[in-house]
Amino acid sequence: MTLEQSREQLIDQIKVAFSYSYTKEHSHFLRALQLTLSSRRGDYYGDRILELFGNKTWDEVPLTPWVIFALTDVDHLRALPDDAFVYYLPAMLLATLQPQAEFFEFTLWCRHIRRLLVRFNEAQLSALAAFLKYHADRLRAEDSFHSLQQYVDLLEDLCLEILLYLDTRSPSAVPPAKTGS
Repeated sequence: MTLEQSREQLIDQIKVAFSYSYTKEHSHFLRALQLTLSSRRGDYYGDRILELFGNKTWDEVPLTPWVIFALTDVDHLRALPDDAFVYYLPAMLLATLQPQAEFFEFTLWCRHIRRLLVRFNEAQLSALAAFLKYHADRLRAEDSFHSLQQYVDLLEDLCLEILLYLDTRSPSAVPPAKTGS
């Protein structure tokens, strides 16, 4: 499979894994999230986040470099509540997969993902692992591979950590209960 085919398959995987059924509970969650984002008004980074994400579902957020920056920059991450980061993450993932997307700094983002692993379901974790693998493969394929080796290692380490987490979290990883004999 080519890198381009992997990219297209990954886009579909992310869209499916992070699709939400727009239920009444989802509407309440979005309203609460918007109130939280609105509470950041008046702060430079809070205003920028509100401008980007305010009153939008994750799939309505434009897939631009600004989305990538908002979910990877230290100051924006401080202003963004964890619930908002998790909810809007698929927009950022998809933005990095756009043909015109540029390299972004992975270090802080990986730390943030690692801290929030418990917030993702199995399909989302699988999509995150595939995303990390794709970007490690993409960086490895670039001419300047040696200068990007630290990022490849970082992405591959987090990918393995997610896969191990999935393995230990899955019901099949738990031995069956012994029955009395």
